[in-house]
Amino acid sequence: MYLMMMGNSALPWSVGVMGGSLLDLPLARSALERGGHLRVGIEDTGSSSLTNVETVLAAVALAGDVGRPIARGSDARDVLGCGDRRA
Repeated sequence: MYLMMMGNSALPWSVGVMGGSLLDLPLARSALERGGHLRVGIEDTGSSSLTNVETVLAAVALAGDVGRPIARGSDARDVLGCGDRRA
């Protein structure tokens, strides 16, 4: 529904599950396949037994499975329109 409301907008979007494990849900793959981003990290692991590093590595592997590149550092800031934080 959210994507339908966004229409043809180029606005970046992401999915996350607060207090749960996004990577345990088909939502993560679906979002990546549709051009969205994943919110993963230590604050989002919820009930998962994975560490922060394991969670990020699992997200990287999933992105690779669907052919999505990984944004790192300044690349991520560019994607999100945040600019260079060093300035």
